[in-house]
Amino acid sequence: MLTTSSTYLKISTNKSFWLPMIAFLAFLNPHTQSLSYILIAGYALLGKEEAIQALVLSWFFASINPAFNTVLDNQVLFRYLIIFSAFTSIFFRTSFLKFDLVSIFTLFLSALVIVHSIFFSSHKVISILKILSWTIVTLTLLKAWSGLNVLEHRRMQKWIVNLLLFIFLLSIPTLFFREIGFDINRYSFQGILNHPQVFGPTIALLAAIFFGLLLEDDNKSSIFLIILALFSCYLIFLSRSRTAGLGLFFALATSLLIYFILSFFNKKFRLPIFKIRSLFYILVILVIIFTLLGSEASQLIDNFLTKGESDVAGIYDAYKVSRFVLFEKMLVNIDKNFMTGIGFGVASDPLTMNIQRDPIFNIPISASTEKGMVFIMMLEEVGFFIFIIFMMWISYTFYKAFTNGFVELMVFFTIIFLNFGESAFFSMGGLGLLFIILLTSVVTKPKL
Repeated sequence: MLTTSSTYLKISTNKSFWLPMIAFLAFLNPHTQSLSYILIAGYALLGKEEAIQALVLSWFFASINPAFNTVLDNQVLFRYLIIFSAFTSIFFRTSFLKFDLVSIFTLFLSALVIVHSIFFSSHKVISILKILSWTIVTLTLLKAWSGLNVLEHRRMQKWIVNLLLFIFLLSIPTLFFREIGFDINRYSFQGILNHPQVFGPTIALLAAIFFGLLLEDDNKSSIFLIILALFSCYLIFLSRSRTAGLGLFFALATSLLIYFILSFFNKKFRLPIFKIRSLFYILVILVIIFTLLGSEASQLIDNFLTKGESDVAGIYDAYKVSRFVLFEKMLVNIDKNFMTGIGFGVASDPLTMNIQRDPIFNIPISASTEKGMVFIMMLEEVGFFIFIIFMMWISYTFYKAFTNGFVELMVFFTIIFLNFGESAFFSMGGLGLLFIILLTSVVTKPKL
């Protein structure tokens, strides 16, 4: 179960604090940025926890606001170096070929996508490399998390929460420096990360953990958690990331609804939210805010959902305006290739793909695509049959998260709903890496 404490940022004397901090400081210097990646790759070789931390830091370094440092030309290659180091570390420390059901399901899905890529993808090499990258990372994390004991598992989850809280706290001062905190467009907040659409979902995941902890237990640090949860919502509002705001809202609503229905059949699903003071505090604060602001609060929410566009009436129109351009091409491809798909990781218009190749072997190492929803994306790219297998995989991971607890279910649904607005689930060079790290943490059980 995800846990927390009132001493989120307690400085440790062990390597889990100092080595990542040294790598972070090295990253901020353009002359030692390459060294920071090499240091993290070496750090991944030290153990299971270190391998997970290295992958988290790989995502963090790739997502840092460019105002702090320039982006390396060969950053993608360093990312693969860290992935390879983490995989090697876990391969030799666990019974890697002894698979649990989630890993077997993941391998089966990946094998189908590889076979599909060989026969149907318009960019075979790109499709195969993308699914291999996702599979290696996912299996590495599944084996790493399940190889930890209870104490190590909780310690590692707390370390990730601490890093997300570090991003949260370090971003607050940038509110007063628009050239940093609002660097992209001067009105959407991105903090110390490279884009509001990265910052918003990242804080939404942190807020999901806070809300999950508040609603699941009468935590001693509930007042502190309430402040953090509410301020997280405020930063999401400043980021103007509808994907993050709605993803968090629907995750909370869906998780509560499931537990509410099941509580009628089994008392163990009865959350103590109506007995603890935390809920009372939250309700009082929200009532006071909406009473003071009144119609202004309603207008603020409406502006957030529509991003101030006067010709947009409500959330449905806002979603249609922002995503219909993407969906239109995807739906045409689905209509033409319903059973076979166009190829995993291939853009709806393959000619628009920006393919980055390595300078030595000319192998495509990056080919970013922009698609609106992961489920429509999968139907378009891999066809109906593999799409059904993917939905079964999602359903099974839901079951595993649900059996682990309410906080885990909150994190699971937040990841899923975030991918309704921005399909990043398979993107190991972006938010998808953070999604997979957290998803594998909530669907695995530690060793006794």
